[in-house]
Order: sequence, then C-alpha cells, then structure tokens
Amino acid sequence: MDNVVWHPTQPIIIGILDWELSTLGNPRTDLANMLQPLLVPFSSGNAVHSILIGLNGAPAAEGSPSEERLLRRYCRLMGREYPLEGWEFSKVFGLFRNTVIQQGVAARVATGQASSSFAHLVGNLFLQTMATTMEIVDKLDSKARKSKL
Repeated sequence: MDNVVWHPTQPIIIGILDWELSTLGNPRTDLANMLQPLLVPFSSGNAVHSILIGLNGAPAAEGSPSEERLLRRYCRLMGREYPLEGWEFSKVFGLFRNTVIQQGVAARVATGQASSSFAHLVGNLFLQTMATTMEIVDKLDSKARKSKL
C-alpha cells in the first residue's frame, strides 16, 4: 500500500509509485507487497509515519480490509481459486525482499548517505520485518517448505 496513491474520496488507486519495486513479473509479488501492512504487527509505538504502521492486530475500523477479505476479492476478480496457491511463499518472498530494502536503508543511515529525514525509521524496521517473515516460515508445514528445484 506504500507504493500507491489512493483517490481522495473513493477506494480506488489513482497512481503507482516506485514502479521498479512494484513489479517483478508475478502479480502475487505485487499483491504481497500491497498487503504487507496487514502482515506486520501493529504497535501504537511505531505510528511515526502512516506508511510504516503495521496493521496486524490493530483495532479494526468498520469495513476495513483484512488479508482474507482482500485475497478472496483478488481471487474472485482474477478467476482464481481461494485460497490462492503459493500465497504463503509470496508473503515470505515479499517480506524478505522488503527486509533487505530496509536493511539497505539502515546501512545508508549508518554511513550518512540517507536522503530522507525519516530513513532511520525505515531502517529500524528490518529486524521486526525479518522476525515477521520467520514467524510465517515457522508456521508452514513441511510440505509447503519443500523446494521444487
């Protein structure tokens, strides 16, 4: 959700930012990236910037999206069966990818090369994002963990 611009009064996306981060050739990667705030744990202490807030466990406003609700809608619109095959892998891949990006931001902060005034906040997220990633991996059953290579 951090790479899109929402219409001010309607629930539609009117712009996509950082296109190179938004598309890797697999729509599930984009979906996992968009839903990442729903995967990261909520903490009122991390409410520094709206993009950085994890929504998993946050008090839900009426009609607010959930991972399941958005996945069901995605599957319906794309003509796919729910649950979406490979979804857990997509979540892990997206979270791990963003962990690496966050760690890169932390490295730029440490060397004084960060260009954003809130880069340190993004950089500080990589440990929590990696922990969330590993929690999802740990919940996978052994069949889901087997490589197809």
